[in-house]
Amino acid sequence: MAIFRVIIKNNKDPFQSPFLPMDRYEAEQLLYDMGLDAPGAEHGMELLMSSRGLRLDPGTDLRALNRLAQRMEDMREGARNAFLAWGSTQGACTVEAALKAAYQAKDWFFMDSIGSDEELGEFALDNDMLEDYNALPDDIYAALDRTKAGALMREQEGGVFANGGYLIASYDAGEGLLAEEPLPLFQVSFSDGRVRESDWAPLPMTAEEESKTADFFESDSLDGLHMVCRSTIPQLNGIVSGADELLGLRLLNEALTGMSGEDILKYKALLEVVQPGAASAALRLADTMGYYDVTLEYTDPANYGLQHAAYKYGLDAGCRLLDYVDLAGYGTETLRTDGYEATRYGAVYRNAMAQKFLAGPNTIYSGDFYCGRTEGFPTCVCWDPDAQKVWLELNDGAADSELAKDFAYYQGLCEDWGVRCCASQEDFDQVLDELGAQPYDEVMATEDAQGFGGMKGMT
Repeated sequence: MAIFRVIIKNNKDPFQSPFLPMDRYEAEQLLYDMGLDAPGAEHGMELLMSSRGLRLDPGTDLRALNRLAQRMEDMREGARNAFLAWGSTQGACTVEAALKAAYQAKDWFFMDSIGSDEELGEFALDNDMLEDYNALPDDIYAALDRTKAGALMREQEGGVFANGGYLIASYDAGEGLLAEEPLPLFQVSFSDGRVRESDWAPLPMTAEEESKTADFFESDSLDGLHMVCRSTIPQLNGIVSGADELLGLRLLNEALTGMSGEDILKYKALLEVVQPGAASAALRLADTMGYYDVTLEYTDPANYGLQHAAYKYGLDAGCRLLDYVDLAGYGTETLRTDGYEATRYGAVYRNAMAQKFLAGPNTIYSGDFYCGRTEGFPTCVCWDPDAQKVWLELNDGAADSELAKDFAYYQGLCEDWGVRCCASQEDFDQVLDELGAQPYDEVMATEDAQGFGGMKGMT
């Protein structure tokens, strides 16, 4: 059921009016679409509809308001009535205060059939709830003032009349609010392309869960099923389309799950720049975040433009001349000139190695080469014929192998070689000649046969 309806106001799209509660993944998508999911994003909210008796200051946190709405929807009727009665006794309380009350309300007492001291006194006397009165003779007991008895009962219990009922609430404003259960980074759903569709399942799926899902489609496996995913990182929604991509999505989930909150923000900034179209490309980006510098402080190009104007021209924030300057446009252009690309999460600087991610889907990743440039360290020569660029990468497994001792050194050799122009097969062959690149397996087989052993540099 709809608990709230709210207008979210920001400069981009000021009149979004969702009903709450809403699916938490949908809430993340809405915030992303409105540009409000980055730190420091400013917006306001205004309630259009609220539950009976609750006067609420909606604040600026859609996630918290949505959590309150979900909690209210999940309450038993008695607890919800007690909570709303409490709300009617407050001013415009904050979302945090209302959330605390919503979790405490299950222990409160509320009777909607008692709305006055007289009715409360009648109830108390009929149920022998005032022990001091029980010793009175029957003829005096019958003449008792029910209103005074109810007032005494209310005073002893600390109760109040609210929302047409009687409430006993022990609200503790200092009680800590438990953290909301985190969402799985990814959820997946399967369909057979006709009528059957599975529920959302969080990753990683166990073998038993995969088997049960396959049984749902009367199949021995998930092969051939259509699969969609949704994520707490909206840029990754729908990044897969079939069950054959489940392994890649699982590996991506593993790579991202271990990241800190700050690293996730950096990753989201990189997604804005690179825009990978598949789980494999998104995983590759997660594994090579070190090729990028992300400055989270530069979330607002206007601030960067102001800082640059102050540094270069001595114009401070109070200078009236700046009123005539498009600081956001100036800041974006200045960031670009300085080698950065502006995103809502921060500014991204792409070094030479990172340029490969600007390539299209036809990039060719060669086999491992025994490469003179990297002194014999296993190297992959990568060529994007569409972008006409070629670069070097180390063997994907080398960092985890016995060769990893000097991995950073050899990685530096790749980065120093940079990204070079390569427009044709002839150019690519020349690159191989320049690098002294030979197929790694063939070289090692020859060395073993000749008894050389080990890794030897090439010139």
